[in-house]
Amino acid sequence: MDRDQLRIEVEHRPVVVKHHDAVIASSEHALLVHGQRETPIYYLPSADVYFEQMARTDAVEDFQYYSVTASGGGVERAAWLVADGCGATLRLVDYVGFDPDKLHIIAG
Repeated sequence: MDRDQLRIEVEHRPVVVKHHDAVIASSEHALLVHGQRETPIYYLPSADVYFEQMARTDAVEDFQYYSVTASGGGVERAAWLVADGCGATLRLVDYVGFDPDKLHIIAG
């Protein structure tokens, strides 16, 4: 990903991230990031993430990955914490991104 090509928007609606019936995160301070992939990615402040619903997996560069263990689990690398950043990703430090192909994300 070209970090300087990201477009980051403030999401004004509340955002809830779920796996089946388990709430993984819920925030009124989410960011919506365009440019990482075709589908925009929601990032929520780490303070609004229920880490007890996930297990830490691996770290790659500036990202710590998590797999979902709640509600049957089995969702590998469904979320990632931005631990360090530069350029456009500096604004995402201490936010957690969620894979929209693996989790149910509700905005509004």
